[in-house]
Amino acid sequence: MDPITIAIATALGMGLAQVGNNLIEKGIIEPALDPSTDRLKKWLQRGYKAAEADQTLQQAVQAALVGVGMPAEAGEARRYLLNLGFDQLQADDNSALRLEMARATVLLTEADPQLIPSDMLSALRWPDDRRQILADFLYAVRRQLANHPDLGALIAYADREAVRVELRTLGAAVDRLITATDQNTAYLRRMWADRGLDPAKPDALALRHYLDHAVERHSRISFLFIRPAGRADRLHMEADLETVFVPLQVDDPEAEAQTKQRQHHLRLPTEEEERLKSVTINDVVARYPVFLLKGLPGSGKTTLLRHLLLAFAQGDAAARLGWPHGPLLPILVPLRNFGRFLRDHQAEFTNPAPLALSKFIEDYFVEQEVELPPGFFRQRLREGRCLLLLDGLDEVADRALRVKVAQIVNAFIQTYARYEGNRFGLASRPRGYEEVAAYLPRPVVCTVQPLTPAGRDHLVTNLLKELEADVQLRRRQTERLLADIQAKDKVDELSRNPLFCTTLTLVYVYRRTTLPERRVDVYQELIDLMLGFWEAHKVTGQGVVASEELARLDGTGRVFRDDRHAVEAKRRALTDLADWLQREQAAETARGAAEDHLATFFREREGAPFDQAAGWATNFLDVAHQRSGLFVETDPDTFAFSHQNFREYLAATALIGRRDDAMVESVLAHAEDSWWEEVILLAAAHPNLSDARREYLLEKLLAAGHLILAGRCAVDAGDRLTAPWHDNIKSQLHAQMIDADRNPQVRYEAGAVLDELGWLPDDLNTWLLCPGCAEDGGDLLAMQYPVTNAQYAPFIEAGGYDNPAYWGGEESEGWEWRKRQDWTQPGLWNDVRFGQTRRGYPVVGVTWYEAAAYATWLTELLESARRDKIALNVKELDVVKGLMAAGGVTVRLPAEAEWQKLAGGAENKRYPWDAPAGPATTDEAAILARANTEEAQLQGTSPVGMYPLGVSRPYGLWDLSGNVWEWTSTLEDRICILKGGGWYASFSSAGCGARFRNSPNYLFNVHGFRLVSPVGSGS
Repeated sequence: MDPITIAIATALGMGLAQVGNNLIEKGIIEPALDPSTDRLKKWLQRGYKAAEADQTLQQAVQAALVGVGMPAEAGEARRYLLNLGFDQLQADDNSALRLEMARATVLLTEADPQLIPSDMLSALRWPDDRRQILADFLYAVRRQLANHPDLGALIAYADREAVRVELRTLGAAVDRLITATDQNTAYLRRMWADRGLDPAKPDALALRHYLDHAVERHSRISFLFIRPAGRADRLHMEADLETVFVPLQVDDPEAEAQTKQRQHHLRLPTEEEERLKSVTINDVVARYPVFLLKGLPGSGKTTLLRHLLLAFAQGDAAARLGWPHGPLLPILVPLRNFGRFLRDHQAEFTNPAPLALSKFIEDYFVEQEVELPPGFFRQRLREGRCLLLLDGLDEVADRALRVKVAQIVNAFIQTYARYEGNRFGLASRPRGYEEVAAYLPRPVVCTVQPLTPAGRDHLVTNLLKELEADVQLRRRQTERLLADIQAKDKVDELSRNPLFCTTLTLVYVYRRTTLPERRVDVYQELIDLMLGFWEAHKVTGQGVVASEELARLDGTGRVFRDDRHAVEAKRRALTDLADWLQREQAAETARGAAEDHLATFFREREGAPFDQAAGWATNFLDVAHQRSGLFVETDPDTFAFSHQNFREYLAATALIGRRDDAMVESVLAHAEDSWWEEVILLAAAHPNLSDARREYLLEKLLAAGHLILAGRCAVDAGDRLTAPWHDNIKSQLHAQMIDADRNPQVRYEAGAVLDELGWLPDDLNTWLLCPGCAEDGGDLLAMQYPVTNAQYAPFIEAGGYDNPAYWGGEESEGWEWRKRQDWTQPGLWNDVRFGQTRRGYPVVGVTWYEAAAYATWLTELLESARRDKIALNVKELDVVKGLMAAGGVTVRLPAEAEWQKLAGGAENKRYPWDAPAGPATTDEAAILARANTEEAQLQGTSPVGMYPLGVSRPYGLWDLSGNVWEWTSTLEDRICILKGGGWYASFSSAGCGARFRNSPNYLFNVHGFRLVSPVGSGS
């Protein structure tokens, strides 16, 4: 047979293998449930080798070629085939064309030329008038393959409508891939030229191979789910990352600092204002050669790094990121095993030098079976224009090793930052980074913000597009799910975390049930689902028996009484694995070590016969990888939990399963260890922990001095912790927050946890009488505290941004600003450091117009309350009740002179807490005990009840000094005057006489306000 014919058949076979494997991955073909497909599965597993050796396939292709006119004479046949262009199918970079040819083959139930995709003709460089030839050829191949001993099952499956729908969906993706292939080839040539690489030499070919690997490895996001038995109920196991990707906002501390330094009593230049608007990873990678993404578990750090990698690996950084420069070579490496690498090579790498990380990177890709020349990445880094992304700094479990890792990373960055164009990105949880921050001076640290409501809705919509093909059903599911999320405060808060948003969506779609409201419960629901518990309770097209078979499958061959016992048995084994890894401070383990540990567990806990325990362990690992997606083979012979949160949840389950003293001993031993932080929090909130044991645990934490951790445990436990204990912890946190003898940062941390527990000052809505403080000499009622986020929220909820009357009317300057900006909330409302979740903190990011509109709304609310209290909701009544009790009539911003009188006067450079006649406080420690200013280094606003010693004299107003600059009604040349100083300003700017000027429409500020009400005046 002609070699070209054999090559064409082999290439087509490779495409058919891709199609078949795709259908198995999607759950369309279920070899476990359909024995007739067993031969097909084995053929697909062999892939290229099967295709190359398949003479039946070769004969089918040859017969089809003869049918469309291939001459019998060998030389003429060769020229004919080369003229057709089928030889292109063999090219390494034409996997998309092979896949499309195979897809069209199995779909073509008749020789209809209209069924031939135009992109395939273009890729073959065929004119449209040859479409019929291609249709005849592919249809002839399909007819021959229908009788193929292995591939015949694939053709039979392709006659089912569900399979055809999936293949059409695949076709759309392949069409895009074919189009992208030409673009990628051009990009690769540009990168070769940029680096002076000869396309025929090993380094150039290795670069191509590496980029293909990077895209293949990182372009899909796993949903980690088992495959449900019935076609109608199946869930996808993964999705295209870029399809579901939603841009996340991050804060830019350097831009904030520069902006504040440039606020010279004038409105900021437009470009400076723009720098503080919604900053994304696009801005960060363009601005900073070295950055670190800091975020909570599940906040999207890894996804952001993968998004960067794909944009540069696919040559699409300009379109996706707005990248203004040339190509960068992206390199993404997880650091979780770098600590183990250093331990294994401690004799070789004794000093924190860059060579250790270079060797680790090389070894990492060797383990990935990416064949690269020795020193490949070191050479690329010396050429410059690389983007090295190091993920999971916090996943190096041992604290001492984490310090060494940080030192080596720092040395590596210092070494390779010298080469032109190199950039570096890291990612870590907060505690993991903070423990080694002193050893990493270079990165600009950017905090990943929670999803905005719009971003959350966008992510849910994107996910449901992947999960539900029925457009009408998808629309209904989206509406119901978003309504359910928004109706529950705790669920709404959880959904701002991308991982939890994804999890909630998956649980909702699969279970069709009420959403859980705690993190620990979300994990429990998801793990139940992944272990098969819910699957066994769904009647599908294949019946309950098939579903129960999947739920009970654990690889040990045991017969379980029912699916519940089967799921519990699997959970016990995984819990033991998680506990072992947690105690060993290992993120992953070698297969052999996992098998040894499991064999011991099965013998000692499950009663496995001695000679069968090893087999149980081996088979359990295989089933865990293939069926649950919980404990998976991440690399050849290397196993890990598919997300560290699953390991932490199951380790928490193991922790609460110990005796009381053993549980407490373990918690206290690790109370200050970031590796254990999440485990302890999940344990304290665990539904299987009784009230008595939960209280015992918290009692011991408090006795050992771990108040902050106890408070965070109370936050996660919610109403699983009894009300008296909530009150006890709040009381202790409050005492620590207001303790002037403590370090301001210790006080601040206590206040932050106290706020998370829902505490607000009892007198938050109090208005105090301040005699003689009005400009006309009359009395004023003044808010005891600056307006908080909790007090501002009802204004937003009442449609305050939609009513022009609050802004001065249709023709007013304020309403013009509101319409122009299309603003519906303060600029920092969704910022995790300043916004709505910090209920007892001053509202910031409000312009002068917004502050004035709030005052008008509050005046109207006061009038409504006096007419009919029933017309107001609970939140509105809370906001207005203090003003009603004090006898207020109208509400407005204070004038500068009024504000100064409220503070007791500006004589002798005094502070509000100083005696009206002075002298002024000069001791820095005394000032920082009374006010949140730059010197305290809190890096943000503080709870309004934190500084009792800072209360003003003689009127008793809080936070008149520090925390936030407060808008006044006084304008000079259309520029507004602010008073009081702020958290980012020196204490020298927090005195009563200090003032600050800014434009009334400056958006992304950190200003706040308080209001006054003239006594005895209706104006």
